[in-house]
Amino acid sequence: MSSTRSSQQDETLDYFRAGAEAWRKSAIGEAQGEVNVIAQRIEAVLRVARRMNPAPGLSLDVGCGTGQLSLALAAMGGEAVGLDFAPEMIEQCTIGLKKDPQPGVSFIQGSIFDYGPPAGRSLDLISALGFIEYVSPDELEQLLVRFRKWLRPGGFCVLGSRNRLFNLFSLNRFTQLERGLGTIEALLNESLLLAMAKDPTSALKAAMDAATPLPQPEVHPEAGVTVTQRYQYTPGELAALTGRFGFRAVSAAPVHYHPMPPAVKGDRGAFHLDYSEALFAAAPEDVRLVPQASTFVMALEAV
Repeated sequence: MSSTRSSQQDETLDYFRAGAEAWRKSAIGEAQGEVNVIAQRIEAVLRVARRMNPAPGLSLDVGCGTGQLSLALAAMGGEAVGLDFAPEMIEQCTIGLKKDPQPGVSFIQGSIFDYGPPAGRSLDLISALGFIEYVSPDELEQLLVRFRKWLRPGGFCVLGSRNRLFNLFSLNRFTQLERGLGTIEALLNESLLLAMAKDPTSALKAAMDAATPLPQPEVHPEAGVTVTQRYQYTPGELAALTGRFGFRAVSAAPVHYHPMPPAVKGDRGAFHLDYSEALFAAAPEDVRLVPQASTFVMALEAV
């Protein structure tokens, strides 16, 4: 992150420095018995890239992890920059690049707050997956200003977010947290709008129009990532927020659909894995599935 880091960012850096090898194994499908969330998020970005005409010439992946998305984007014929603040992640990127040489790829270790695109060039595509949960709302707004400045009109910013709507359906401590914050009704209303809309465009517009900024808890329940505060957004919240900075929400793809609450998933892991992966393959962009997905990936056009 930036040279002056918060305690949240220090925790985040420690977590990802320690987990680079495990992240690589998950990204390439070597982690057995669990839904490959990294691969699903990458595929969501690649679907956006494949529809772009012309294809993205210069892309930036913020928080690139072990670099699989940048390698895939470069394989489409463009230039791809992967940026991550954990040196261990960039080391894994370098190893991956040696195994899969792509002349258009470069990896940079550093903070997005210190980065700038090549002089005189605009970006066609910016992606940030599993990233915005680790920056404060104020920092996210700063980044949106930068992203819009760097993108050409008609380019895309693709953001992955922890899905706050899922807290309704997880039936666990996150549900209890939302009940304590008084947000249940707002989350239920947006979930209904997404599930009952006629098409994705009207679904996102309805969710955005109904969205109100929700209070963020100071501490989140632990869910496998040892960072005290991980921000969550609903699709409507994120569409409304980004709209203030020159973006138009085009799609919200469900990632890691849960056919059962997490407490039951632990007893039915194989069924959960097969069902979730099969549904992602069959309906990768069905916005009606978003409320019961733990993550979503939103495509935002620069207007």
